Amino acid sequence: MLFTFSKITGHAGSRIGWALVKDKEVAKKMVEYIIVNSIGVSKESQIRTAKILKVLKETCKSEAENFFEYGHEMMKNRWEKLRGVVKESDVFSLPKYPEAYCYFFGKTLGSYPAFAWLGTKEETDLVNELIC
Repeated sequence: MLFTFSKITGHAGSRIGWALVKDKEVAKKMVEYIIVNSIGVSKESQIRTAKILKVLKETCKSEAENFFEYGHEMMKNRWEKLRGVVKESDVFSLPKYPEAYCYFFGKTLGSYPAFAWLGTKEETDLVNELIC
């Protein structure tokens, strides 16, 4: 699995990522590649990322302050509001995303992406519908 720091926290300027790899030989090759190719990576970005990851790790210990719990609840609430508005519309529709097991939370959760594919129930002049 590959992860980018900008996607997890919104720190787009950091240009930092990481990977979880099962194969030790692949991991060794990745480390060699990173050593050679990270010479030009800003040390400030690396230090900032390490500090932010440390804070994120600490928040995971507390249910009241968990960064990922907060993010999940925030997106869930936004999607519930959006679905309520779209439900009142005769024109627009939203796709239904399946629930899936989340290994981080250890339970099945709904999907609440950071984007919404707004569709129409029938052929419509979307420009006029969105302006009204």
